[in-house]
Amino acid sequence: MSQLDILKEKSNKKINYEVPVIVKVLLKQTIYFLIGLVVSKGMIFDKYAPFGTAMMASVPYKNMWALLFGESLGYILPSSIGGSNVRYMASTIAAMSMRWAFNDLKKVKKSSFYAPIVTFIPIISTAIVMESANGISIKILISLAIESLIASVSAFFFSRTISLSGDKQKFRSLNQYEIVCSAMTACVFIMSLSIFFIANLSIGRIIATVAVLFFSYHLGITGGSIAGIASGIAFSLSSGNFSYISGAYAFGGMVCSILLHMGKIAIVIALLVSHIIIYLQTNDLNIILQGVFEVIIGASIFLLIPQSIGDNFSKFLLKPPDKNLTKELKSTVSMRLEFASKAMSKVADCVSQVSKKLSKIENEEKTTFEDYIEKINNVCNLCNLKTLCWNKRTEETLKVFENAYNTFIKEKRMINKIDFPKDFKCHKPDEILRATSTFRKDQYEKESAQQRVGEIKSFVTEQFSSLSEILSELADEFNEYEKMNNIISQQIFQKLTEEGAKILQVNCRINKFNRYSVEIEALNSSEEILKKPFVKKTIEKLCGKNFDKPCIEIIDNRIRMQISQIANLKVKINAAQHICNNGTLCGDNFFYFEDGLGKMVVVLSDGMGTGGRAAVDGAMASGIFSRLVKAGIGFDCALKVTNFALLSKSDDESLATLDIVCIDLFTGRTEFMKAGAPLTLVRKKSKIIKVDLESLPIGIFKKAEFMKQTSKLEENDMIVMFSDGAISSDEKWLEREIFSFKEENIKNFSQYLVDEAKNHQEPGYDDDITVITICLAKNKKNKDKLSKTSKDTSLKY
Repeated sequence: MSQLDILKEKSNKKINYEVPVIVKVLLKQTIYFLIGLVVSKGMIFDKYAPFGTAMMASVPYKNMWALLFGESLGYILPSSIGGSNVRYMASTIAAMSMRWAFNDLKKVKKSSFYAPIVTFIPIISTAIVMESANGISIKILISLAIESLIASVSAFFFSRTISLSGDKQKFRSLNQYEIVCSAMTACVFIMSLSIFFIANLSIGRIIATVAVLFFSYHLGITGGSIAGIASGIAFSLSSGNFSYISGAYAFGGMVCSILLHMGKIAIVIALLVSHIIIYLQTNDLNIILQGVFEVIIGASIFLLIPQSIGDNFSKFLLKPPDKNLTKELKSTVSMRLEFASKAMSKVADCVSQVSKKLSKIENEEKTTFEDYIEKINNVCNLCNLKTLCWNKRTEETLKVFENAYNTFIKEKRMINKIDFPKDFKCHKPDEILRATSTFRKDQYEKESAQQRVGEIKSFVTEQFSSLSEILSELADEFNEYEKMNNIISQQIFQKLTEEGAKILQVNCRINKFNRYSVEIEALNSSEEILKKPFVKKTIEKLCGKNFDKPCIEIIDNRIRMQISQIANLKVKINAAQHICNNGTLCGDNFFYFEDGLGKMVVVLSDGMGTGGRAAVDGAMASGIFSRLVKAGIGFDCALKVTNFALLSKSDDESLATLDIVCIDLFTGRTEFMKAGAPLTLVRKKSKIIKVDLESLPIGIFKKAEFMKQTSKLEENDMIVMFSDGAISSDEKWLEREIFSFKEENIKNFSQYLVDEAKNHQEPGYDDDITVITICLAKNKKNKDKLSKTSKDTSLKY
């Protein structure tokens, strides 16, 4: 490489400058100081200023002092609330004291009601104390209660918005609920800034002008109308004398949105004319001129904003329309990806932490001969006769220890006295051997740690490749859906919200086979409501279809409910177990569930051996695998993640089998998947089919895969799954029993097979036994009951 190329390469490298921590801390504290200064000036009804206390209840604990100083300055500065400054200062300090008192109660702090309660109590208490001196009338008491409620609601919005501002990932994927919280917080700040003036011009109204023009131009009618109406509401709450301003911004936002196609200058003129028309009702030339100048300044700022900023902002909030698929379908995939990634993170977090700790060991210097000599010198320096070997025969002494070093490095064995030459006279041979043994042990531990680091890194790399498979599987599922019924989605959203559920989004989907499915995402506080029978009945009434039982999964603070149109087939499942030596812990573990898309999934896992160790392995394998599948991850990817979890669980060998049956209840197509599992017997009409696939258990090798077989099953067909304890001798007797089975005895059949399997075991041999019987039957509930509502709405997508 030439000198010129080197200089070019250096010039192309980006300079990574990191802001010092102290600067970041000071900047953040300054921001909260300014926030305190602004919100303390926010007023409602011309005389109440409770937003300082609401903000104190919402900010991070470490920023409370900066906020307090800002609010103190704000309350000291002259304002129209007069003597009430002392009251609001007291309520702010009281809120701060409550937060200090409850700071160690983590469960209390996580509650959604924490900030509102910390706001409500000081506001209402200080108000009653101050007003009691003059006597409290019913009218005043109602006003104070309304003030406290508005402050509490504001605290809720503040806390949600501040939590979002500290999380870049959440801020980039705001849902409707979070957008509303952010918008209401912005309204309070506009209200607070409206009392700050420069040359008799309100800063808050200038900012509102910029917001209305910006949202109108970049977000269309919806954005302009919301910005105008929200600004109007903020000013109307601030003072009853600002009713004309409220009308001007609300009217201006709608007019600007309508004239959007005519360009920036047109919407600026439209907003200016709207303000003049509304302001004329005041019959005050000064007010009219003031409003005109505020609009002109705001419009000038808007015109100076680069187009690229607006384009990026609109892309951030508005997804571009797809030629074939609707916005709601995209949100469905986004929701699925979110749940899949959270489920993955639960398993990967622990592995990541271990990898980081072990990486520190790997970065240490490798052991050398000089390190060994230093260890030996710790012994020789205490010897009074060291001059005879180290001073007079230095080279010979070094040669002896070098040979010893090579012995345990290359030959991988410990040295003893016979490894030293006969003419080597050492007066402390036992101490030398002990030092050598300690040194070798330390070196071996370092080598083992470094080897383990390499294994962990390779495992993590393997998991990253699994992510691409997850995306591919979700994309395949995405392609199966052709239509979205927006009207039904909105109706379900409205019905559940009326019942008190905190719904984030609802999607009603119809796939290429015209099967309906509904997916609902909500806050986990809505779990009890979503589990009520009326939810299923509401969905059935609106869709005009019978629906099956829902599949519900909870991850972190979100709950996801998936429910599908009822299928042609239903299954009857019965399971029975025998624990080895009549113990308390069984090495076999099983789950079965409907995935909410018309498929029944049965998972059977057998941990290695018997007893507690086997029970842990079996439960871990089946539990992780089932949870991942419920979260929307495909079977193959779920297998890899589960295998990775078993490999990383401990240094000891930890393995288990996985036996999976997945039945499509619409078509009868059944997929058998085995990883080290024994045979499965299928009774199809008048014959017995063996599903015996050679495969390896998971938890042994880095690579894990299923062996698969597919079969088309029908009404009255039956599947029987076993753990290996049930077929310790042979399976001929099982085939005879299954062939002669009658469906009405399913409740006792699995237990009967378990008892017979015990009798067929060899004398003196015992093992865990699990039998799962699955019978397919016609689903008599599969009849559409189209309502008048569904007939009208199902044609519109």
